[in-house]
Amino acid sequence: MQLNGTRFGHIEVDNARVITLGSGLIGFPEETRFVLLQAGDGQSISWLQSLRTPALAFPVIDGRAVAPGYDSTNQIELARLANIDSHGVSVLVIVAARAGGAALIANLLAPIVIDSSTRMGAQVVLDSAKYSPSTPICAVAA
Repeated sequence: MQLNGTRFGHIEVDNARVITLGSGLIGFPEETRFVLLQAGDGQSISWLQSLRTPALAFPVIDGRAVAPGYDSTNQIELARLANIDSHGVSVLVIVAARAGGAALIANLLAPIVIDSSTRMGAQVVLDSAKYSPSTPICAVAA
């Protein structure tokens, strides 16, 4: 399949790499099919690129990079919430820049949980008393 995105240009997407999020993402329920565009060497941020809307891509990072043990302690519960098998679970969190560009933040409150073998998943909402939608992950050099 071919995708002409506004951010990354022309991309050839192998159907085996398509990730399906049955309920879409929070605020984007119609966006159910994505591809994960891996970061280059030495970079940890990847992009969750919509296949429906070429201009829509979310920067994501492995949840363990933000909070060690974030996905392993909750793997069974996260899989249950996402309605997927608990073996081979990947947990991605959306990152954003804070106003003013002072730091990057990660949304640990609403991770994207994916079954690595079926490529099916869901964005789930966790306990707001334990997790924040704006967890700092690094300072940006001035």
